[in-house]
Order: sequence, then structure tokens, then C-alpha cells
Amino acid sequence: MRRLAWSSWLILFWHQGLVKAVSKVQLGVYVRNIDSVDTRLGTWVGEIMLYTNYSQADFRGDTPKVSINADRVVSVTKAQHNLPGGVVQAVQHLHAGMYFRGSFELFPFDTQILYVNVVLGESSPSDVLLEQWADKTDIASQVKTNQFRVASWAVQFAAPSDSSSMSCITSCAYMKISVERSHSGYYYFNCIGIPFVIVTFALVALFLPLQPITPRIMISFISFLGLSGHIKWILTLMPPGTISWMLADMLFLEAILCSIIFGNVVVYRLFLISETEARNLDLAVRSLLLTALLLGQTLLICFYRASWPLLWVMLGSMFFLHASFVLWFYAAAASFEDDESETDSGRRDLDRKTYEMVSQREFHIGVCDGAGDVGDVGDAVF
Repeated sequence: MRRLAWSSWLILFWHQGLVKAVSKVQLGVYVRNIDSVDTRLGTWVGEIMLYTNYSQADFRGDTPKVSINADRVVSVTKAQHNLPGGVVQAVQHLHAGMYFRGSFELFPFDTQILYVNVVLGESSPSDVLLEQWADKTDIASQVKTNQFRVASWAVQFAAPSDSSSMSCITSCAYMKISVERSHSGYYYFNCIGIPFVIVTFALVALFLPLQPITPRIMISFISFLGLSGHIKWILTLMPPGTISWMLADMLFLEAILCSIIFGNVVVYRLFLISETEARNLDLAVRSLLLTALLLGQTLLICFYRASWPLLWVMLGSMFFLHASFVLWFYAAAASFEDDESETDSGRRDLDRKTYEMVSQREFHIGVCDGAGDVGDVGDAVF
């Protein structure tokens, strides 16, 4: 009897509209193309198809309105088909521009996340839910933009009552598209290859003779200007204020160039004091910077996720060794200069004594020639 009573009350509430069944709308999201991705402004433009499938009886003559949360919609084309059994299928063809939050910490090894946010508007949050239409959910294998290629994608649906990270007033769906750099060789050549060649030119100049020093200084300074100009162009690929792997690599290469310029000046200054120690210092600096460039670039590329800790360790080690070499060879040159000074002083004393002895001998000979006997010479000398 109790079950019968509850069933009667439930049927009564149903007919009175107090209890409503949940209406479902199947949603398919097909990204036909990604027209462009502007990483500097954080915007992207895509061609998107929205497919919906629902029963007309669930909406009492109304049509569920499915839309995209977009910054701007360039164009919209809609079509609807009524199938037997009261099933309605609709499609929207949109060109829309949307924002995305870029992540450039690993540039040019970065991966960007693009979102297609679909919401169900003008419907009660509690009686309409979106669910995936698997046959109509996909993304094109080829996209128009040359910068990126699609690495992966996923679709997530959420109801208003869900306690997930997605916050929706009505039922909504998110398509998450992961894109990565499509032509990695282009970025490796411009962001790694060209800066490496510029620094290599300055490093090769260390094999030139110390005298004259002008070609060394000119080549290293021109390399410094070339790298600075190239860095300015690379920064235009990212939003202002971005801290990325590329910045760490550029700081490392700039430090190598500064060490080359400083090394040329120090070696030439030492050359004026001691040619031998200057050539030894030049060989040590050349070996140090060549090893630092090859080893540092290899570590930064292989362990790009830990680029900043590696950068500080390498810069500290390089500057410490460079300063140690300079102090060591300058101390050796100063010690050699002191020894040479003492030798010169002793040589001058010896020359003075020799001169005095020779002078006395010449005077003795002259006296012997003019005097009559030895006794007179002895008296004349002593």
C-alpha cells in the first residue's frame, strides 16, 4: 500500500510539472581548421562545427540554443534537419576568434592549450544537460596555420551542479586542444643555430695573433651587436615580459661574448708585461670558453626544463675559472717581472764593478807608460 501511495504521488507531481525529467542534448564539436594563432596577443581564430541532436518532445516546441564563448564571431551559418520520430539535428558553422592563456616558459619547446567553450543558453540549469555525440566530435588532421600542429585533444562535459574545476551556470562542454610547434627545424635554426654561429665567430677570432689586437676586438664586438639584434627579433615571437628558455640561452651566449671581449683586453694588457704569460693566458681562456660553449649549449638543450638552475651554475663556474686564470697568470707575470728586475739590478752592479776595474786597469797601463820604474807606478796607483 505504501509503494502504491508513493507511486500515485509521483505520477501526480509529474503531471503537475513539479518533477521534471532531465532533457539531454547530444553535442558534437568538430574543429575543421585553425586559421591562425597569435602568440604575442594570445588569440587564435578557428573554423568550428557544432552538431546537436535532441528530441523535440523534451523541449515542448522550444529549441535548445548552443553557442560558443568567443571574443568575436566572424561568421555563422546554421542548418536544421527534422528526422522521423521527433528527432532534430542541427549544425552551426562558425568562424570565431578566442583568447588563450599562453605558456612560454619552454619556448621554443613550448606547447599551447586552446579551448573551445560551448555553453547551453536560455535553459534551466537543472533540466537540460549536454552529452557527447562521439560520432561528430573530432578535429581535422591538417590545420592551416604553419606555426603549430595539433598534438592531442579531449572533450569534457560538466553540469552546473558538478564540483569540478569547470564553472558553468548552465550545462557546458570544453574541448581542450594541445598544439605544439609544427616546424621545429625553423625554430631551432633561428633560436639556437644562428646565435650559436654568431658566438662561434667571436670565439674563432681568439685564434688570431695577439699583435695586432684590433681584428680580435672588432670581430668580438660585431658579434655582440649581431647577437643583440637577433635577440630583439626573437623577443617579438613572445608576449612582453615573458621568462622563457630562450632568455636563459641568450643570457648564456651573451656571457660567453662578454668573456671573449674581456679576455682579449686582459690578454693584450698582459702581453705588454710578459709575452710568454700572455700567450699562456690566451690558450687557457680559449680552451675554457670553447668548452663552456659546447658543454653549456648541450646541457641547456638536453635539460631544457631545468634551464635556469643550470644557467646560474654554469655562469658562476665560468666566471670563477676565468677570474682564477687571469689572477694566476698576472701573478706569474708579476713574479717574472720581479725576478727580471733583480737580475737587471745585479747585472747593473756587475757592470759598474767591471767598469771600475777596467778604468783602474787603463789608468795603471797609462801610468806604466809614462813612469820610469814600477815603484813610481805603485806610488801613483796606490
